[in-house]
Amino acid sequence: MSKWTKFVYLEIIIIAFAPLILYWFKDLKETDSIYQPVSCAILLIMCCKIVCCPEIFYGYTHLKSKINEDGDTPLKFNSIWILSTTNVPHNLQDQILKGKIDISLSEYISQIEFLILNNDLFFRSDIKIEHLSNELKIPKSHLNYIFKYHSKVTFIEFKKIIKIHYATILIKNNYLQTNTLNYLSKEVGFASYDPFYRSFKKHTGNTPLDYHNLLRANK
Repeated sequence: MSKWTKFVYLEIIIIAFAPLILYWFKDLKETDSIYQPVSCAILLIMCCKIVCCPEIFYGYTHLKSKINEDGDTPLKFNSIWILSTTNVPHNLQDQILKGKIDISLSEYISQIEFLILNNDLFFRSDIKIEHLSNELKIPKSHLNYIFKYHSKVTFIEFKKIIKIHYATILIKNNYLQTNTLNYLSKEVGFASYDPFYRSFKKHTGNTPLDYHNLLRANK
């Protein structure tokens, strides 16, 4: 939003001072004739920018969440995944895995997401990629490859995102009316409150308490 504010104000300043700038180089009649098309062009650029990047109206976090909820893709966490198969593996082992994984990539990711939404595996504080491999019956090497080449985050960060996702659901379901934030952090699989607090603020833009208060205020 800070960048957007600077962009819009810059456009306004250019439009406001354009006549004065042009006046120094042209006589008054020429200035009037040039100013209108120049100001229209600037306004057109601003409108095109807003159409291409509508997050100015909502804030980026809100827009991204709405896209995830309402988009055509069946992947709930689609912003995490890289579905393109044009990647170039770094070593021979990964090159061999690429041939096996590319043809089933969407299926693998769908299985991961189905597990996330229908299993409490990620609530464990000690969860490792081996546990995910055993639960999905997908080789660990395949999962390592997916998080290396087809995920925008590491598996460690992925775990935190899932835990925070469920924390927000619990907060929306009034979990904090009868439980503390410390209990909430342990409920979703964090070993202590501090890492939960940092992760929650990083991925939602708010502290857990602020998020709770915002939901109450909106209601």
